[in-house]
Amino acid sequence: LNRVPGLCVCPQNTSQHGAMIWPASLRRCRRLLCMNQEPGLICTTNAYADAMSGAVLLDVRKKDEVQALAFDVPEWIHLPFSELTQRWRELPTDRDVLVVCQNGTQSAEAALYLQRMGLSRVKPVRGGLLLWMQKGYPVKGQRMDTAPLSHPSSASPYPTGKT
Repeated sequence: LNRVPGLCVCPQNTSQHGAMIWPASLRRCRRLLCMNQEPGLICTTNAYADAMSGAVLLDVRKKDEVQALAFDVPEWIHLPFSELTQRWRELPTDRDVLVVCQNGTQSAEAALYLQRMGLSRVKPVRGGLLLWMQKGYPVKGQRMDTAPLSHPSSASPYPTGKT
């Protein structure tokens, strides 16, 4: 497969991933796409602990996504992915910056870009906000959890009191 123009095989543990084939244009990023094996990737549990002890969370989601639901940590910066190339110099360089998004994909791309710009203390967080909430870590905003089965009348997708 390495001989097929425009394609390359992921060098990561193929027994775990199966035959992972990436377009050659992603050759530089393919290790980030195999997130279970990326040494620079930080798990959600460690990200939470680091955020509570001085690291900054950099949220690269869109403005409306952040307004609806945000990470609840002592320090976080909202810098949309679309503005990253113009505003990356605003980020702190004296401490760890943990890059987060909705599901982990854009944070990996953003962290790679920031590392190429010379920010050495940047790490992408696996799983993004979705895994963060799944693990029960704090968020600000309205979670849309399913209604308990014991209250069939509350099965509305709207928060309590709204119709």
